[in-house]
Amino acid sequence: MKEAAEAVDLDYLSTEIPRAIEQSLEGVQRVAKIVLAMKEFSHSGHEEKTPTDINRALENTVTVARNEWKYVADLVTDLDPNLPLVPCIPGEMNQVFLNILVNAAHRQRRRAASTRHQGHHHGGHAAGGRLV
Repeated sequence: MKEAAEAVDLDYLSTEIPRAIEQSLEGVQRVAKIVLAMKEFSHSGHEEKTPTDINRALENTVTVARNEWKYVADLVTDLDPNLPLVPCIPGEMNQVFLNILVNAAHRQRRRAASTRHQGHHHGGHAAGGRLV
């Protein structure tokens, strides 16, 4: 038994296994957040104006569109926690936010390509950009 324990390197395993479990749990939480955001984003369920939490709509859009912006910019949100509910059609508002975010990310991507083509490079993301 002692020989088997020495062969396995228990010190290494006792350090790495908890880290692996923690990273797995973080991954599961990210997936759950994405699924919830997609559900809320795509199933707003209202075809008429209804009081809407704009902060929540923006957060969901940022989550849903993450693959559009994560490689070209850092995205910073500065939302007013006291913003009142806004009467709007939630699905249409989500689509507006998505279009703005995707267009901004595409613009950053084109800007980065143009900058690289001219021989310049910015640190950080490929575009060196920041979406605020």
